[in-house]
Amino acid sequence: MPRTLRKLIVSLDRLIARLRELALTSPSALATGIEKEARAELFEAFADDVATALREAEEHAQALLAKLGEGPGPFTFATVSGRARRAAVTEHRDRWHSRLREGAATSHELSRLLAAAAPLVDVLAAAEAAAGPA
Repeated sequence: MPRTLRKLIVSLDRLIARLRELALTSPSALATGIEKEARAELFEAFADDVATALREAEEHAQALLAKLGEGPGPFTFATVSGRARRAAVTEHRDRWHSRLREGAATSHELSRLLAAAAPLVDVLAAAEAAAGPA
């Protein structure tokens, strides 16, 4: 796995852990023991935190999508025919293997990120609703 992808995965693991932690946080549970006047401010701060995490998720998702779009398509060797294909497969077999494995790893990381971020849509909606009108 290329070093740039490894570095991206390390920071992605931290972000996914944060997203999962936020997804487990109930806005109503946050308000337990808090005076009514301070609740709206607490909910707004929590909503801001969730929105910040989702913006970070968007940045990581864009980086992963850009990584997937780098270079030639993973199946371009199959788009040529006859001798050209034989030559491409023979001469560049390791490169094609590497490209396919890297694409699969990048897609897996993107899938993990999206799955961790999805529940936060409901959490953010609940926090915004609890904060009251804008």
